[in-house]
Amino acid sequence: MSASLKRFLSLGVEVSITELDVLAGDDHKLTEEQAIHQGVLYARLFALCKEHSDKVARITLWGLDDPSSWRAKQNPLFFDAVLKPKPAFFGAQDPDAFLAKHGTASASKEALQAEARHGSPALDANDPLWQTAPAIPVNQYLMAWQGACGKARVLWDEHNLYVNIAVDNAELNKAGPAPQEQDSVEIYVDEGNHKALFMQDDDGLFRVNFANEHSFIPAGLAGGLESAAFVSGRSYTVVAKIPFRTIKPAEGMAIGFDLQINGASVQGIRQSIAVWNDTSGNSWQKPSGYGVLNLVR
Repeated sequence: MSASLKRFLSLGVEVSITELDVLAGDDHKLTEEQAIHQGVLYARLFALCKEHSDKVARITLWGLDDPSSWRAKQNPLFFDAVLKPKPAFFGAQDPDAFLAKHGTASASKEALQAEARHGSPALDANDPLWQTAPAIPVNQYLMAWQGACGKARVLWDEHNLYVNIAVDNAELNKAGPAPQEQDSVEIYVDEGNHKALFMQDDDGLFRVNFANEHSFIPAGLAGGLESAAFVSGRSYTVVAKIPFRTIKPAEGMAIGFDLQINGASVQGIRQSIAVWNDTSGNSWQKPSGYGVLNLVR
């Protein structure tokens, strides 16, 4: 944001920051630690704008209190449901004082954990084996539009990882020339759970759109994936079978794992991204932000 702001200011135009909000927590819940992290980010944003206060005309927020926000579930504003000021308010009011007190607070988070149960299902969305695995929500949005989202279930056996992702609120559009612009699901696997900052031999991205068309990172993974896609109205389900390539899976093992749902607009461009764990937007190039999938019986 700093680099972008300076480029606009170099043009000699008046700049306003509008419709600002900072997401924190989920499902209308906000821990004290999350509230402090949100306050730190608001403080840093307001401190940046104060540095250029002679050219930044105003900052406006998209609402007053969390319940009235269009993103109410993720508590984005200065005041809570009873109009009590949150740390975010004080971070914006006096950034220097807030950062002096809380500036060392880390915004890092523990990777989410999920379970894959043992079983070898058919490539059929209705195979009853899927119901033995707990649901994994794929509903953290990375873009402003809250479009397609869903739930997944994961199974494993001694040769393959099986993933069932049920997607709702999709446009079912694949007009975009880039595969990530189409209505599709992405499955990220880091077999060694190394959390590296770059893709290694045991890492891969498997992408399947609602028409059961595949793409991969790296491209060499194309030989292994089997999948099926089932469409119903504005919903679709992808069932995928991914062979293990570098490990012999066993009960008690943990692998790096993440999920992403790309939502296309009616014009054929990506307008929403929903993920399970990694909110960095960089899952396609580094596994460090993946969640953890535990293999259990």
